[in-house]
Amino acid sequence: MWRAVVLFLCLAAVGYGASWLADRPGAISLQWLGLRVETSVGVLAAALLVLLAVVVTVYKVWAWIRDAPEALRRNRVTNKQRRGYDALTKGLVAIAAGDAKEARRLSDRAGNLLDEPPLTLLLSAQVASLEGDESGARKRFQELAEHPETEFLGVRGLLVQAKRAGDTKAALALAERAFQLRPDATWVVSELFSLQAQQEDWSAAQTTLSHGLKRKLLPESEAQRNRAVVAYGQAMSAEARGEHKMALDHAKQSHKYDPDFIPATALAARMMTTLGQMRRARKLLEEAWGHAPHPELAAAYADMHPDESAEARRERLRKLAALKPDHEESFIMLAQAAMACSDWDDARKQLEAIETPNPDARFCRLMADLTERSGGDMAQARDWLRRAANARFHAAWVCGDCGRQVLTWAPHCPECHAFDSFRWKAPHIAPPALLSELSAMSEEDTEPEPAPAPAEEEAKPAA
Repeated sequence: MWRAVVLFLCLAAVGYGASWLADRPGAISLQWLGLRVETSVGVLAAALLVLLAVVVTVYKVWAWIRDAPEALRRNRVTNKQRRGYDALTKGLVAIAAGDAKEARRLSDRAGNLLDEPPLTLLLSAQVASLEGDESGARKRFQELAEHPETEFLGVRGLLVQAKRAGDTKAALALAERAFQLRPDATWVVSELFSLQAQQEDWSAAQTTLSHGLKRKLLPESEAQRNRAVVAYGQAMSAEARGEHKMALDHAKQSHKYDPDFIPATALAARMMTTLGQMRRARKLLEEAWGHAPHPELAAAYADMHPDESAEARRERLRKLAALKPDHEESFIMLAQAAMACSDWDDARKQLEAIETPNPDARFCRLMADLTERSGGDMAQARDWLRRAANARFHAAWVCGDCGRQVLTWAPHCPECHAFDSFRWKAPHIAPPALLSELSAMSEEDTEPEPAPAPAEEEAKPAA
């Protein structure tokens, strides 16, 4: 729109100038080298314009001839770069598709066409990783880390390799370097926190977590759970050092961050018991039991008075069970307490109160133990163990990533090293303890039956 307006104004100005000169023709006389030229002002102006156009045309032709070699060189470079970037893009696509052979061909082509080592090094490193050449990939990632513009990419590649190789110490050092380069990257903060927690450097992990929360790099719900785990780790470390007061403070903090975190609640209660805070420990466990009964809570409650008699402990556990009288864990807890007092009838009553058409393996093992200890039929006890082999498995701490089961909750899975992956749920495979028990039962079944004792000779009748 504006261009049309400007063009119209220019044409109007030219027309006005031509009209002005036509109304004022004038005369110009020029004598030079014996020549005399007489003309009007309009003709002279037109001649000057033609001369100017010829000069400009000649200059442009000369400039084009002068710049042609450089223009041709730039054109070749541009085409070469275009083909190089095209090979780079297709190489990345080949890597994503898992085509190592095609990715290698395109990587070599991009390296020949592009004079930008960082980009081609990145593609070469990815190709080497795809081909399983860890040494070659490491070399290229190190070269990437030496360029300021690609240092972060190189450090990240080296970090992934260190984790893959299980070198946690090197991975932590690389994560710290990446954090210095990109402190606001969510991936970096999460990775650094995980590695610090894996090394049980809880103080550093807490600092990193606080940084992530301050910069809003982590979801609030996830951060609260991580806070609880870090505080629990600090509590466990303090307990190992014999610093029970500090262990209690950290355990209470963990329970505050996540009231449903059973291990922290049980640890806090144990530390209260150790420090003689029986009333607080009992209140904490009773509140947790009323919310969600758990075997660890029952164990911590039972161990509050280690020197008391079995009958006194049973009475205390009855008060705890009264908070959730219809819960399966309450029946199991009371059945175990009754068995400790040799009250076999009450133990059987508690177990039979669990109304389920499909009892789990723990129930079957308890019934087998009860039958054996109460002097019942051993064949029936073995039958309960056989039923346990085919029964659904009771809940345990199971890793959500690899399925590993542990007796005690841990911040990291010993199998896959996943952070905070254990959850209390029914496993998909038999717990090791059950497998061991079933193996022992099988060995017992295969033992030969003892030979019957020889019958005593009947006394002969007196003559």
